[in-house]
Amino acid sequence: MKHTLTLFATLLLTPLAALHAADLPLSTAGKTEFCIVKPANPSPVDDYAVTKLSEYLRQITGAEFPVMDADKATGDSPCLYVGVSAAVSEKLGAEPLKELKDQEHVSRSKGGDIFLYGKGMHGNLYAVVDFMEHTLGRRWYSGRLITETPIWHHTVGTPVFAVARDLVVKPFSRTGGFSFAYRIPSYDWMFDFHLQNGMNLFSNPGLQPNVFSRHVMPVNCHTLFGYIPPTPALQAWPKVFDWVAKKDYFATHPEYFSMTKAGRRVALHQQLCFSNPELRQELTRNVLEHIRRLKADGQERLMIDVSANDDPSEFCFCPGCQALKEKYHSPGGPLYDYLFELCALVKDRHPDTLLHTLAYRLSQSQKPPVIPAGMVFPENLVVQYANVEDNVDVDWTHPLNQTSYQDLLAWGKLTRHLWSWYYTTGMLDRMVKDIRLMKAAGVEGVFVEFTGWTYNSAIDFSELQIFVYNKLLQDVDADVPALVREFTDYQYGPAAEGARTYLREMEAAWLASSTNRSLSAGRGIGRRLTGVPPETMCRWQDAFDRMETLAADNTRVHQNVRRLRRGLDYRTLAEWNTLAKARPAYFKDYLQVQKRLGAPPIFMVQQLADWELAIKTAGIEKPLPPPFDAMDSALVQRFVPVRGQGNPKMVLDPDAAFGYGAVVNLPDRPLTFGFYQDDTRTHGAKRAVDASDVPRGEYRLYPLGEITVTPNCRIWLSGSWETKLELGERLYRPPSPDNDNRYEVHVSLKFNPPIPPTPAEIAANDRRSLDTNAPYSVLCDQIIFVRKPPATRSSEATRRAPD
Repeated sequence: MKHTLTLFATLLLTPLAALHAADLPLSTAGKTEFCIVKPANPSPVDDYAVTKLSEYLRQITGAEFPVMDADKATGDSPCLYVGVSAAVSEKLGAEPLKELKDQEHVSRSKGGDIFLYGKGMHGNLYAVVDFMEHTLGRRWYSGRLITETPIWHHTVGTPVFAVARDLVVKPFSRTGGFSFAYRIPSYDWMFDFHLQNGMNLFSNPGLQPNVFSRHVMPVNCHTLFGYIPPTPALQAWPKVFDWVAKKDYFATHPEYFSMTKAGRRVALHQQLCFSNPELRQELTRNVLEHIRRLKADGQERLMIDVSANDDPSEFCFCPGCQALKEKYHSPGGPLYDYLFELCALVKDRHPDTLLHTLAYRLSQSQKPPVIPAGMVFPENLVVQYANVEDNVDVDWTHPLNQTSYQDLLAWGKLTRHLWSWYYTTGMLDRMVKDIRLMKAAGVEGVFVEFTGWTYNSAIDFSELQIFVYNKLLQDVDADVPALVREFTDYQYGPAAEGARTYLREMEAAWLASSTNRSLSAGRGIGRRLTGVPPETMCRWQDAFDRMETLAADNTRVHQNVRRLRRGLDYRTLAEWNTLAKARPAYFKDYLQVQKRLGAPPIFMVQQLADWELAIKTAGIEKPLPPPFDAMDSALVQRFVPVRGQGNPKMVLDPDAAFGYGAVVNLPDRPLTFGFYQDDTRTHGAKRAVDASDVPRGEYRLYPLGEITVTPNCRIWLSGSWETKLELGERLYRPPSPDNDNRYEVHVSLKFNPPIPPTPAEIAANDRRSLDTNAPYSVLCDQIIFVRKPPATRSSEATRRAPD
């Protein structure tokens, strides 16, 4: 796909009539005298660079630039030299690479020739990309093709450029490098986009990491149960670790696994017992065997991950592991102690191999260890700091996240190989500030996890974030406002200023929502924008109406504007009932919004169906059942819980209090439900109901008991806790003489015969639904809360009561 890019054409292309002696005429009337000369002994990356340069020059000029091996170039015609060869050394001096650092690159002209070379495995490629971008004006704004109605997100995007059959360039000379040594792409599948934007660490085996990646990293996280699987079903990364012969270590060696506070050895949702000498020996044997197998397969530059499972539990409560925790003054002590031992062994046997681990979670390895006297932190260990516990609405300078950044700084003083695994949501400004703070902390490798529904469906400003991310890893001091203006000018054309206004207001809305710490607002990468007033939503929709009008004459630009609007439209449907109540004249036909969205990505089908169900059942509210109907209405409130994982989230039900019932995820037997304070990590009232003891097909109220609501707490249903009701934002009020946040709770449940999967589930083959959640046997249509008088007032009333 070609695009005319006049912005750069005026800057870079010189009319033939104004040609000066030193100017370089690359092509005239679609023909060229230049040839492209390969480096001596080209690598696969060099061949890739030469191919991309040749293809691009043909696209921009229409001319075929012949490619020659270094020993075949005669110098009779002007040349584009890629890499270093004898001819390059003769023309530039004996050692062109001598003064360059690893990954630095040079693009320059001299005489009638052009020289593109760099140091390291990607150096020549980086010089070629610099030439295409800064001399020839190519731009690549997105790795995926953004259309109004995309199919998932695997449509690969292409660069944009100005066609110039007569192409003349001015003399130039540039030296470039990178602010971070290791740069990990947001999505492996956008390979060309990321490789040509400086990414240099790829783990996807289909992308030939042994050829294109600076290190070969078969798996980048959570590998403990890959090497030591407790059961076949619980083995991590089974395709990568299929060679591990024993798949049931827990059956024969339960002592290899974590001990709980109660003294039991468990495997599910746990870790390994690193104080066990036999476990360490077996884990080391498997790690070394993995290295042996990879090298036998021809893999080089290995980086092997040994990091904790993705579970918040502490490593182990056995006396040995607790002693290691004390030894290193960190919950991660057991893991560190083992890694120090493993690093020494790997350094001796495989000095070319690095080990990798995660500094992950406060309950595990986020806190750096205090190294005992006489010990030295291993030089062959890469520590990747993951900010999974951060408030993702604010940057590291904010009080909420300062402790996290202090831990990053402490790691920077401890290891020379510090990387960052950074979680982001919708905020560009936060990401920019924190990447610059990473550089100040000594981080050498960066991965930003662009995941979640915003990035997967390429809505809001997700593509802008990825574009800026790539540029900051090249130059951490890059002019971000200029990058934003360039990106939005191209993407949104005459609607660009409106898009930038929307960006500023979205950033402000994210920042304002940082006070919402409830679980229903999401955590980490699951964070959702909350608390946008109906007036703001209405103003944004009005603005997009104007932007679409401005962009109507350009199909590409109009599609991008419509695409940017999708995030707002999704939020509009999610909040439709609230919006319609506040602004009924504006929010009166949700079908118009659905029509504008078009065919949704497959992962949004069920979510849209749930929102539509909530819209259709708006206004349905049955009276409170006895005895609550006779109580003071100011004391009684009721809500419907929400199912997190699995589908459907809810089903229409004429018997339900609000016309629908929330599906209980993975109902256990007997069904358990209870109360938990997330902020104090305290369990409260809990109950179990045996379905065999209750009638099926009708709602019944089950008293849970008394609870004390805190700012961050929930009612959970079933052992998965995935169907839940967040209470803090709904019920919590600052304590006062008239309120101590105590409530009596009653849960309304219906035990059903099996509910068959929906057509959407069958089409999507939603494994969570079809395999593990069928049958949908339990529904919850309401949870009733009755506020109790303060305990002090109740006790005073009791003392004053007459005999």
